[in-house]
Amino acid sequence: MFKVFIIGAGQIGSRHLQALKKVGAPLDITVVDPSTQALVVAKNRYEEIKAPQNAHKIIFLSEIPKNQKVDLAIVASTSNVRATIIKNLLKNNRVKYFILEKLLFDKKKDYEIIEKLFFKLKIKAWVNCPLRLRPLYQKIRKETAGSAHFSFRLTGHRWGLATNTVHCLDFISSVLGSTTFEVNTDFLDKKIIPSKRKGFLELNGTLSAHFGNKAHCELTSEISGEAPRLVEVFSDKARYIFPDQEKDGEALVSRAENNWKWERVAFHTPLVSETTAWVVEDIIKKGDCGLTTFRESAKIHLTFLEPLRQFLNKNSKKKYDYYPFT
Repeated sequence: MFKVFIIGAGQIGSRHLQALKKVGAPLDITVVDPSTQALVVAKNRYEEIKAPQNAHKIIFLSEIPKNQKVDLAIVASTSNVRATIIKNLLKNNRVKYFILEKLLFDKKKDYEIIEKLFFKLKIKAWVNCPLRLRPLYQKIRKETAGSAHFSFRLTGHRWGLATNTVHCLDFISSVLGSTTFEVNTDFLDKKIIPSKRKGFLELNGTLSAHFGNKAHCELTSEISGEAPRLVEVFSDKARYIFPDQEKDGEALVSRAENNWKWERVAFHTPLVSETTAWVVEDIIKKGDCGLTTFRESAKIHLTFLEPLRQFLNKNSKKKYDYYPFT
């Protein structure tokens, strides 16, 4: 059986677990979290999923077992402990593939340390930035390929700019085939706020990123009001405007080939409990998947996080030598 570890059974980890129930091939699943409550919630969410009868085996543990040959490890912890979890897991077990949650790590050195460890042990790893897997975003990428210019704009109320910007940067990188960009923090709100996750920080205001003369990205998180998230994509081939939401919706689309006439297009937004099922099935069948490779994502992370750390150090009494985001 294909053996899967999920380490971290919180909000995201439990959704990965729901996805595993939908995988057709038989799985041997181990869910690990030091919190008994988190394990109970994860078990209940797993049982909520109605899936065809399968031969999955599943156990819930408070500690990572040792001396295991693991096909896939999904690490859904917070960023400050993820590198330690990976190192400890690989110290005592053999792992073939990894899926890691963002933000990856809170220390710059860990990006290089983990990359070298994966290379040494010949491990293939990906990062769960699934915008590039969503059908609407794939359609946008296909229709805007080869455009002279590409613009991406996201606006909304307190949507977690520090936490979630990497998703947008990852998608634009997939459109351009480039992970080279510069970040501008000049218009971020200097009032730094606590994250909803204890011990971490969050930012609001406007952050922009420039991919040379190829693309521009502008992301705005308003600290007040209740405006929902809205995405606007512009290129010389097509334009899209749609609500960025965790459910089905409609997009406004206009295309150059149709004389820029606006039309409405229905779209489906798959959740983690869907996309991870696709990813795992691809890994089982092909040893590969459509998520971003660890190496590419690490570069995107660092290019984004270093300017944020410098912004913090300019605008707070505390000076940071790490990234207090997750």
